[in-house]
Amino acid sequence: MKRIVTSVIVVATWSAIFASPSHGQVIRRPPIRPSDVTAPPKDAGAITKRPSPEEKESVAGGLWIKGLSAKRIDSGISIVGVIGNNSPKSLDGVAYTISRWNGNGWTTIAGGKDLSVGSNKSYDAAGFLNASNQAIKLKLDVSGPGVFGAPVVKKTKEWTLPARRTAFVVRYRAKRWALAADFKEGDTAGTIFEDARRHAATLNSLGFETQIRNTTNQEVLGGLSYRSLVFARTPTEQSRTFDNLPAAEEFRGSLRTLVRDRTNLSLGMVREEEVN
Repeated sequence: MKRIVTSVIVVATWSAIFASPSHGQVIRRPPIRPSDVTAPPKDAGAITKRPSPEEKESVAGGLWIKGLSAKRIDSGISIVGVIGNNSPKSLDGVAYTISRWNGNGWTTIAGGKDLSVGSNKSYDAAGFLNASNQAIKLKLDVSGPGVFGAPVVKKTKEWTLPARRTAFVVRYRAKRWALAADFKEGDTAGTIFEDARRHAATLNSLGFETQIRNTTNQEVLGGLSYRSLVFARTPTEQSRTFDNLPAAEEFRGSLRTLVRDRTNLSLGMVREEEVN
């Protein structure tokens, strides 16, 4: 019995010695995986869009401002503010004011009171301003009852109509050859012909095609007479743009001087047009 126990102890001892790592030996163990609690979610890199103030209000329930905008029309500037009600009941006693910033404070443009906005309906609050090319800062103030006995609700929204950039445009065209100038006075032929060349060069700079016809005639009483005719045309419509009306009007008047035969010159009125 003692021999058997001794043998078992010896075998166990040698097994432990061979199982232990020798000096310098590296033991490779499988990596420890993080638990599900600490592991990052699969969509950790996704960007979550934050709702806008309008979107927050639209789901809050009750009175809210859906939008405020304005646009330029022929007669002036049309303003529209949209008041919404996404509660399950109609809201009565709603009031609004539309104002414009005057540089020192707000000036009321339009307003309304004792309005009723139905459940999940909207109301268009309208305003109007005279025409202007300047930037216009607007504000819509809305007040009304809260939902289910809540206190009075007040909402405000501001919006700016960008400035309108315009230019004054003159359009002109001469489909057929038109007599632009007739030079026949001067001390020498060189003066007359040079005047014609300068006139043609001015027309060329404005998009005209030109032709010059120089003639020399023998006078009955002796001596020579000289004449130079300048013709011009523009197969396609031409235009010039100016920052102000007086400059455009002055240019339009100069065209009537540069082209003598105005029956073949199509000359439009000065127009104010929007530019990008």
